[in-house]
Amino acid sequence: MSGAEFARFARDLSRAAAAVARGGEGIAATVGRGALSTAQSIAPVETGELRRGLRLVRKGEVAIIETTTRYAAYQEFGTSVMAPDPFIGPTFDQWSTRLVGEVEKVRDKVVRDL
Repeated sequence: MSGAEFARFARDLSRAAAAVARGGEGIAATVGRGALSTAQSIAPVETGELRRGLRLVRKGEVAIIETTTRYAAYQEFGTSVMAPDPFIGPTFDQWSTRLVGEVEKVRDKVVRDL
């Protein structure tokens, strides 16, 4: 590989990395918002505190659904006296396929644009 070919390769690689990062941020926003909406819609409701306590925290290509409700884990996994009433697990199951599809779209676009 000549120096010019290597320089072109390095530029293409840098462009591809930037496109992947931008695509990842978009995916985190889209899938994160959708997953939050799903989690809120299926979270058990007695007082509404659990649903209101769910929030999306994003940092670049990462999206996390957090809760401010101290008993969320008890709802999700149950206790010795209470059966589980999961809402995060089913949300993950529903959105994981969409996440993979969105990542594949970004991958395909980056490869096409090289």
